[in-house]
Amino acid sequence: MLRGIRLVVGDARASAPVSDALRASLAALYEAGLVLEVLVAEAGLELVARLCGAAPGLTVVVDHLGGPEPAGDRARWHCRLAVLAEHPGAFAKVSGAAVQADDVDVLVQIARAELGAARLMAGTDWPVSLIGEQTSRPWPRIAAAVREWTAAERFALFEGTALDAYGLTRHRG
Repeated sequence: MLRGIRLVVGDARASAPVSDALRASLAALYEAGLVLEVLVAEAGLELVARLCGAAPGLTVVVDHLGGPEPAGDRARWHCRLAVLAEHPGAFAKVSGAAVQADDVDVLVQIARAELGAARLMAGTDWPVSLIGEQTSRPWPRIAAAVREWTAAERFALFEGTALDAYGLTRHRG
């Protein structure tokens, strides 16, 4: 079942304008009921906010919390995330390099403050998370970062937000 497409935005395209052709593509995604997933470095969050503004109603999921630099300026990333959060169709995955950051707990709390738990979802990055020299697996690191959250917020992060954003049904069995 196709639920969305993924757009990879390189640094060179991060400042690109939203063209008429891109607007038409975003409208087609919305009409088809598909989600736009965006893999972007931190500077590209501004482009993602412009995409959201060009396609109201489209669900846009930013992978890896929008790519905060590993040892970067958290205030700059926070400001960019806050602009994105102004768009109600914007969601973010707690995944990738963000989960491996030494300050993953800080990143997750900032994301929660801007987007709310209902617009955050955990991602495992499987099978990529099984290779390389990662210091730990994503799930325990995410769980530790949100241990003080309410049960409802943790449910949203680990299951509910993804079900809602991608229009999925939970199967029991």
